[in-house]
Amino acid sequence: MIGLVQSQPKKMDLQFIFPTSVGFFDFKKSLTEEEMNCLINLDRSKNEGNFRSEKSDVLNLPQLKPLKDFITQSVDHYFNEIYKPLFDVKLQVTQSWVNYTDKDQFHHKHRHSNSFVSGVFYVKTDEQDKIIFYRSSDQGLRVTPKEYNISNSESWWFHTKQSTLILFPSGLEHMVESKKTDGTRISLSFNTFPFGVVGDKTALNEAVLTGVSGYE
Repeated sequence: MIGLVQSQPKKMDLQFIFPTSVGFFDFKKSLTEEEMNCLINLDRSKNEGNFRSEKSDVLNLPQLKPLKDFITQSVDHYFNEIYKPLFDVKLQVTQSWVNYTDKDQFHHKHRHSNSFVSGVFYVKTDEQDKIIFYRSSDQGLRVTPKEYNISNSESWWFHTKQSTLILFPSGLEHMVESKKTDGTRISLSFNTFPFGVVGDKTALNEAVLTGVSGYE
């Protein structure tokens, strides 16, 4: 009797579905001295692990209009490229604030409620700074990997380069570890919310959302 010859598996064609989209945009010019002074000298209040500005509509300051224009254009690009809306709907910045993290301070793990897409613009960083994101869904059974990749990791991090904007879904949990170096890391965070037509009338889930006054 001739023994059965087991065929070797072919190379796997691996496809990814339902990815989490994290967008990166470079601010092509440096912040001016006036813009830097504006961001650095805001009144501060204690946050969990670090400090934040008391002002929560920072992007409405006239000194920051070029930065606001850049952020608005980047949000539009991200939203249209990822979500490709059928109807007339845009994302509008609802709140914006500045984070200040000194040596041995950290930014606690959190997500942004009452927001659709959130963003962080890095005003002042060093080479060791990074942001850590966490998997949103619980897989239940946990297999310890010998090598980590984007499929088996519970978290993933990116270096936070100065003058870079990062956009991500607001429900994505994230944090920044304790700062090990001297100086203050400064970042500007913001939330957005849709205004316009969301859903579909024929699917009986249409909603017409109006914008927030003062954030046009």
